Amino acid sequence: MKNIKNFFGYSLSGIAVLILNILIIPIQTRIISVEDYGNISYFFTIANLIFNVSLFGLDRGYVRYFNEFNNNKKKFIKKIMAIPLISVVIISLLTYIKFKNRLDIIYLGIHSLTLIILRFYILFLRMEEKIKEYITVETFRTILFLIIPTIFYYINKQISSYYFGVVLLDLILILFGIKYIFLEKEDTLNDRLNINMSEILRYSIPLMMVGILSWSMASLDRIFLKKYTNLMELGYYSVAFKIISILEVIKGAFINFWNPLVYKEDQNLKEIKELYAQILRIVIFISFLSGFLMLIFSEGIIIVLGEKYRNTLDIFYPLTLIPIMGIISEITYIGINLEKKSYYNLYISAIILIYNLIGNYIVIKIWQSKGVAIVTGTTYILYFILRTVIGYKFYKIYFKKIKFIILLILYSFNSLFSFLTREKKEILYISFFVFLFLEKKEMREIYSELKKLINIKRMSKR
Repeated sequence: MKNIKNFFGYSLSGIAVLILNILIIPIQTRIISVEDYGNISYFFTIANLIFNVSLFGLDRGYVRYFNEFNNNKKKFIKKIMAIPLISVVIISLLTYIKFKNRLDIIYLGIHSLTLIILRFYILFLRMEEKIKEYITVETFRTILFLIIPTIFYYINKQISSYYFGVVLLDLILILFGIKYIFLEKEDTLNDRLNINMSEILRYSIPLMMVGILSWSMASLDRIFLKKYTNLMELGYYSVAFKIISILEVIKGAFINFWNPLVYKEDQNLKEIKELYAQILRIVIFISFLSGFLMLIFSEGIIIVLGEKYRNTLDIFYPLTLIPIMGIISEITYIGINLEKKSYYNLYISAIILIYNLIGNYIVIKIWQSKGVAIVTGTTYILYFILRTVIGYKFYKIYFKKIKFIILLILYSFNSLFSFLTREKKEILYISFFVFLFLEKKEMREIYSELKKLINIKRMSKR
């Protein structure tokens, strides 16, 4: 029951961020031009590349080895952060030297530095299961990043003003992170920290390559669109992806619950395996349910974004596979991490990257952003399959595979072939009712768990 309460606790942050984005994105899309939206998306794409290269995969190493340094948490995080912080400064300086007199390059470096500090601060809260602090930080960070840069852009109608607003917030967050991580008192009197950094790097560096390849997988679409189409196509795609990134917040909330649970428990206990199987069933149901509801009510996106973004719908449909396949595979592939076989992630990412490169190159000149969206959607299906097959070599979590394949085919048909299902809604509705019929047991299970949670809260108030 504690695990379920933690999941709902972390989900509160995701729901808060989701609501804030829904409220503010309509304002952004009416203030920021489609072309500038494309440019802003490209800025954050490059910032994330610098971030992933600088990390050396040590964020994953921090999570994996966190419980082995329980008595030296602050010292451990400082030691782990040293390499990424030095790296991001060096890469930013080299980038500035190459592109002289570019103010946006300075903004890029500051933003990348902020991403490193925030990454480790958020991870610390997550691993410590400090749910209230985590919700507070994530919610206020989202509010500020959504509102402040948009206000600066609105005042001057220049993209440089938007970047200035981002960097102003970055500097505040950097000061906050430095105060918490580096200036507060240590949490232990033990001065010695026996840390095998080479072991952590051996685990982490393959994951750095995975991070870079994952960035490539997530960013090649925008790079291809910028190179082979125009800023208008990139802008439409970026807005559709922005909506998907909002949904990714829910995935993040789940990971914040899932990772501490996995690394703390004895995975060989029968009750733990049953718990994992239950979580997987519920996640599959909620993921596909959310997806179908997004497709059914997709016209609402135009109400939110404005009529000038109607072209985003055919892009949005295939992209919904990203959060669905991503969140389910976070469970099915855990065997790779439990056995510390992180190099398999490298192979998976390399295969995905090759598929993505070839697919984008073939379709971009024919269907432009719509074709790129279809390639991205199918990329994440392949990503799920590879992660699950390899993960199951090391650790199996039971689920009904035939039923899952039927659900995946139903959903994929409706999302990838949106030009059919958007015009003929009957296909989508029939698929949705078949899904509900197949998942009726899971609906009863979730209803039962929610009733238990509500009853516990009522009892605690008496």
